[in-house]
Amino acid sequence: MAGTYYDAQVVMQSNTLIADYLNALSTRPAAALLATPTCCLYTGAPVLTPGMALSVLTALEATFTGYAAQALGTLVGPVNLPNNVQGLIFNVTFLCTASPGQNITGYFIRDGGSTILYAAEAFPTPIPLAASGDFLNLGLVFPLQTPLAV
Repeated sequence: MAGTYYDAQVVMQSNTLIADYLNALSTRPAAALLATPTCCLYTGAPVLTPGMALSVLTALEATFTGYAAQALGTLVGPVNLPNNVQGLIFNVTFLCTASPGQNITGYFIRDGGSTILYAAEAFPTPIPLAASGDFLNLGLVFPLQTPLAV
């Protein structure tokens, strides 16, 4: 396997993130809405729910050689998504630098202090990062609204 490109499809947003969105609508936040958002990969098959504990996913965090959680860099957006929805996009890349690797089953986004789970998604099928040079380029797409009826 060489490389995989994956764009987020069904992102589970946490109750904390949804509450922060709603609070931001009524008052101007004193600080950034997302505090140093960081993307991590996981293995296993956790059941993703909006109220789940971050510890469930950190216990399954990837450990393949070369793996490191990636701080989300420059935000791209707003962008036009299907069904008259606008959103924001981040891109991150994970690289396996030696065998043996791991089968990656999803990703999660947490704060930089590893205390808040913002979002998570399970991949439709595991993505193998098994040998040196295998990579995953992950396009994180965050819709900012639900589809509008046209």
